[in-house]
Amino acid sequence: MTAMYAEQFGGPSVMQPRKIPIPQIEDEEILVRVLGTSVNTVDIFYRSGMAVMFGLSRLVTGIRSPKRNILGFDVCGKVVDVGETVSKFKEGDLVYGGAKTGANAEFSVVKETSVALKSSKMSELEAGVVPVAGLSALQGLRLGNIEQRNKVLIYGASGGLGTFAVQIAKSSGAEVTGVASGKNKELVIGVGADNFIDYTVDDFTKQSEKYDLIFDAVGKSPLSRWKNSLVDDGVFVNAGAPSMGILRMMLRVAYNPLRSRKIMTFDAKYTSEDLEYMSKLADEGKVKSVIEKTFPLEEVATAHQYYELGHTMGKLSVKINQGKS
Repeated sequence: MTAMYAEQFGGPSVMQPRKIPIPQIEDEEILVRVLGTSVNTVDIFYRSGMAVMFGLSRLVTGIRSPKRNILGFDVCGKVVDVGETVSKFKEGDLVYGGAKTGANAEFSVVKETSVALKSSKMSELEAGVVPVAGLSALQGLRLGNIEQRNKVLIYGASGGLGTFAVQIAKSSGAEVTGVASGKNKELVIGVGADNFIDYTVDDFTKQSEKYDLIFDAVGKSPLSRWKNSLVDDGVFVNAGAPSMGILRMMLRVAYNPLRSRKIMTFDAKYTSEDLEYMSKLADEGKVKSVIEKTFPLEEVATAHQYYELGHTMGKLSVKINQGKS
């Protein structure tokens, strides 16, 4: 099969096409022909070998060279083989979820517990951008007890994570305010936000409005900035910090500039149950994928370059095996 393979850390150009064997599956695993995947911050993290947590992050990404030579953590594909203990899926099913072996390839291995059936209301490309961003939004909002929050602010509402967060918060019955650049107002309102704030014009932290839950889909602002925008028992959820940025969050939480308000951060997990819930929301028309651009497999490096500019509206998708049975 063809895969975009990286032998060393570096910029997008380290990913080069290579012919490699189709991966083998174990008893609890599934082999899928990849149809769609996406670009996420975690892909950039693993490709570049970014050294954070005093360099301890290299224990995850690799010390001198990548532990994960093929990127692509999201996957949507057609089942072509199942392990002996797999009971929920069969050959021909269209599934989506987390890729055990990288999805920037014609075939990928997934665990039965990390995928679900694709919603019939989503195309393969639309489903292929959901897992990382969609589950981060869902699990982060649940962590903030979204069902009990009346007024919710989504910071970074026009990005991949943010667009899912707006839709999930709205489906939970909250009044949603989205914060993004003014040029993205139509997009943010279009996915369900009740109110919009252009951060290039207005600083919402200096306004009198207060929120029950602030969901930061960007993860780059100091926590003290949010203090006056939360109600006394409000919750701040940081969903935009990369996995290896958790230590930085812990240090900030240690002195808790928000005082009585709660600060929460987390790593999203692939679970069949949550993926099934996302499919249900899609079936009901409550969640849709926003895709700005789609790239073929051989142009994954270009997709990374575009993503790293930091202005993507929604998600970037990668199409693979399109038109093949």
